[in-house]
Amino acid sequence: PWLKDIANYFNANEADIGFMNTVLRRSRFNLMAHALGLNLRVILTPDVGLLNPKAVYKTLFNNKESLELAYEKSREIPHTFKNMDRDFREKLESNIRSQGLTGLQSTAVRWAFMPLVKVSQGFRVITFVDAYKKALAEGKSDAEATMIGDALVRQQHGASGIPDLPAIMRGSETRKLITIFYGFFNAMYNWQRQAKGEIKRHEWKNAMATLYGSILIPSAFGAALFNKRKEDESIFKFWAKAIGLQMTQTIPLARDIATNLVEGIRP
Repeated sequence: PWLKDIANYFNANEADIGFMNTVLRRSRFNLMAHALGLNLRVILTPDVGLLNPKAVYKTLFNNKESLELAYEKSREIPHTFKNMDRDFREKLESNIRSQGLTGLQSTAVRWAFMPLVKVSQGFRVITFVDAYKKALAEGKSDAEATMIGDALVRQQHGASGIPDLPAIMRGSETRKLITIFYGFFNAMYNWQRQAKGEIKRHEWKNAMATLYGSILIPSAFGAALFNKRKEDESIFKFWAKAIGLQMTQTIPLARDIATNLVEGIRP
């Protein structure tokens, strides 16, 4: 069923609902392009992966070598621009297909997203290079090490290729509008789910790393840049709120309800 769904992604008959789809799609693209491009908060909350200080230092210390290695071996890193967000990828593709101000529109969107892409790309390089070198040290072949590195990039940073998206994100235009700005949180949701299996297998170290990377780090960014702390609110309650919001953000619609209840912000 999944394979059929993926194969028939572009086969939907949209003739009867063409006008409404156009309105929904244009609304989604414009929201994405205006809300995310050159947004300082978004740039300062990148998909950092595990944020291993040792791996960060080793990669940045050999920055040129690390970049060359990532671009030579990885199949994910060179396409960060398109893999980072579903709506951004579709917006670029629609601009390329459209007529008129194609060049101007595409260039404007690309430049608006360049800072975010560069920051995200830097952390993806750290994840890939660290995983690739560890796999080689464990005796894996070059091809196996590359596959492991790319798999971790997709797992910890997300990917927006059609096979990488859940059904709700590749469904109708209504579903896509409901899940706008959801790509990062879907990646965190998938990563969080792995902790259950790791705990069952008594892989405590892996489970701790999963919870650290998919819950604690995003919660810390949320607490620092997004969540409001009331004057009489204890630090424990503030952090509990940040963690709770991070976990509910990974579920469409529940994220809006949770934000409204906890923060009092209209979605």
